[in-house]
Amino acid sequence: MSRPRVVLLRGHNVNVWDLRPLERLTGEYDLSVLLTGSNLHRVDGLGLPAVPVRTPRDALPAGRAAGAAAYALGERYLGLRELLAGADIVHSAEIGTWFSAQAARLREALGFRLVLTVWETIAWRDAYRWPRERGYRRAVLPRADLCLATTERARDGLLLEGVPADRVEVSGPGIDLGRFGAAERGADPALAVTA
Repeated sequence: MSRPRVVLLRGHNVNVWDLRPLERLTGEYDLSVLLTGSNLHRVDGLGLPAVPVRTPRDALPAGRAAGAAAYALGERYLGLRELLAGADIVHSAEIGTWFSAQAARLREALGFRLVLTVWETIAWRDAYRWPRERGYRRAVLPRADLCLATTERARDGLLLEGVPADRVEVSGPGIDLGRFGAAERGADPALAVTA
């Protein structure tokens, strides 16, 4: 029996600290993460396969102006339909992001389950959101199969946003203690006692 295929979407914010816990699922799931050319963080040491993907921002010179221009053009993954074909689960982040909305719009046609990790604790609804983010939220809310709130407060925010309670689970972040160990205590000259 083949493992369920899971594609992780984080836009230009793929990072080790967010995705490291998902490495533990590689025995049960076939996981991969889409990595843009404009990713903002280093991903050295991440134990998940990274699939290169292009976005409009990748064709622009680096800097803040590129971010604004990509926003004006409508940031998106290029060729996402092909990259998500055959996925069982697409795991994205937050309800007001371009990458969550793009996946949500493909969910019905491609038949995958859409899961979101949500850190946001303020239920903005349509207030204080830019018009494009309002559209992202409207695309995501009815299509998200499960929202993994990182805290009880994030869960409360999702309920206020209109997500049904049966589609919200709290899944708090944790620390893998196996990655940490006690350092050998050496002699610290600053703490030496002289007679």
